[in-house]
Amino acid sequence: MQLSMESLRMFAAAASEGSFTRAAGLVHRTQAAVSIRMRKLEQEAGGALFLRQGSGLELTQKGRELLEYAHDILRLHDEAVCALRRPGVAGLVRLGVPEDYAAYYLPSVLVKLAKSHPGVMVDVRSDFSPELLRALEAGDLDAALATHSEPPNGAEINVEIPLCWIGPEGERPERKDPLPLALFPDGCAYRKFALEALRKMGRAYRICCQSHSVSVVLAAVQSGLAIAPVASTLGAPGCRKLVNRRETPALPSVWVALHRGAQADSEAVQAVADHVRAAFAEG
Repeated sequence: MQLSMESLRMFAAAASEGSFTRAAGLVHRTQAAVSIRMRKLEQEAGGALFLRQGSGLELTQKGRELLEYAHDILRLHDEAVCALRRPGVAGLVRLGVPEDYAAYYLPSVLVKLAKSHPGVMVDVRSDFSPELLRALEAGDLDAALATHSEPPNGAEINVEIPLCWIGPEGERPERKDPLPLALFPDGCAYRKFALEALRKMGRAYRICCQSHSVSVVLAAVQSGLAIAPVASTLGAPGCRKLVNRRETPALPSVWVALHRGAQADSEAVQAVADHVRAAFAEG
């Protein structure tokens, strides 16, 4: 059985979209070309990969097995191509990242960047979004992730992330009156939205812990001292999401955007931006 990259990419797209027509748009081929290639792939596999369910497609057991391999093969192929195309990329990239995104997304970005571009060094600065954007404008950063209340213009990526309340697993501080809170200091968008929602609800609160450090805020929650507003993507062991709207008000979504400095057009900056974009795409 011969598996070409193009066939695997078409197969993965069809599996994701549940449609040859929508998959064709993703891989920039005609629907007929995708259908022909999938029939040939099924012949080589010795059995059906897809089942028609109404107007869509579902994978057979053989198809699900192949999809696991396809994802691994395509990922490794793309990483190899990226590394070979930029063998000489090197340099320092000054990247600004709010601390909670640094904790959640940055580890995978740095690991993959080290594999694909070992000559690129990243100097990471963590701060609130307004401070990072000011540093970017002043030329002190090459790129910055920032939180916005709505999608900004001119950003390289815009990702919507819902906010949520978290509390400790074993205790119920959300039932206390006034409501005990652990927050980032003034300047944090999460703090602003959380306090606005509580005031609108008419819920009394007290701030019992405040810190620039996401680790300290999480520690206050994990200990049972307070609840906190966080991005729903944040990994928070020992914590649970609060969903009782009689105790805690709903919170809005925020938009996370990647901004690049006016003079930051090097291949090293582009490499970092590519990996940041991929990390948010993977969730």
